[in-house]
Amino acid sequence: VCAGVETIQDATAAVLQVLTEARSKGVSSMSRAGLVQEIGQRFRLAPKTVDNTLQRMARSAKPEICRVSSKRGHYKLSPPPSGDHFP
Repeated sequence: VCAGVETIQDATAAVLQVLTEARSKGVSSMSRAGLVQEIGQRFRLAPKTVDNTLQRMARSAKPEICRVSSKRGHYKLSPPPSGDHFP
């Protein structure tokens, strides 16, 4: 652990944290380059690690993030599932 570096469990947590903070500031999506830069500065993760994590997260069965169809290379948090209600 280095001084001045936030600690996280894995790159997935970093992606979710950065996108959640962006949404709370009114930013609906972020570019891949913006995510790589922000996560690299804050969490000291390699660009390739962030790229691989973004692809894996967007392609999962129940994705937590998704690509923005109108903006090439942009990602956003996935909308919550509408029909999944558990008692």
